[in-house]
Amino acid sequence: MKTVLSRSVLTALLVIIPAFGLDKEPFKAGRAETYAAKSDQGKVTVAVAPFGHPDQIRQAFGKADLDKYGVLPVLIVIDNNGSTTLKLDMVAEYVTADGKHVEAIPADEVMYLNTPKRPKMVDTPRFPIPTKKPKNKLEAWEVTGRAFTAKMVPAGESVSGFVYFQVRQESGARIYINGLSDANTRKDLFYFEIPLPND
Repeated sequence: MKTVLSRSVLTALLVIIPAFGLDKEPFKAGRAETYAAKSDQGKVTVAVAPFGHPDQIRQAFGKADLDKYGVLPVLIVIDNNGSTTLKLDMVAEYVTADGKHVEAIPADEVMYLNTPKRPKMVDTPRFPIPTKKPKNKLEAWEVTGRAFTAKMVPAGESVSGFVYFQVRQESGARIYINGLSDANTRKDLFYFEIPLPND
């Protein structure tokens, strides 16, 4: 009897789980060498990938509607194929086609870009009517949980994460990355400036 009940429960779960979208492949970044927009310095490869398409945003951030609020998430991947650890005090900027630099928004501040509308002023007093507070569509664990936070890249390893810009992707834009150094010698690497793909 218990076996029959267990099979019934398992069958029900197999039907319910896909309905809730739990069967989807979780987001996972590849190594830098696998991306089209990348740059090498010695044995260090840095790649960038803008996530501007709604399907890409849904895959990485679920229901956080970043595109609607003018936020462009850019995936940064750093491969360290050398024999020493890299130290990261990383600065990332979006550089427009005409050369303007736009600083990245800290991940924990992205949710505040979805500011509530100002209340309408009314002349006559009204009794307060309880209403359900609308959910902030930028308040999702994926935004902070998938942000770039690495401070080191051990030899032979790869690190990745998203940085966020309040811009619309444009043709001719690029990502400027600075603040990488050899942890042993403290020698800085030259900055990376990587053109974004136009699609």
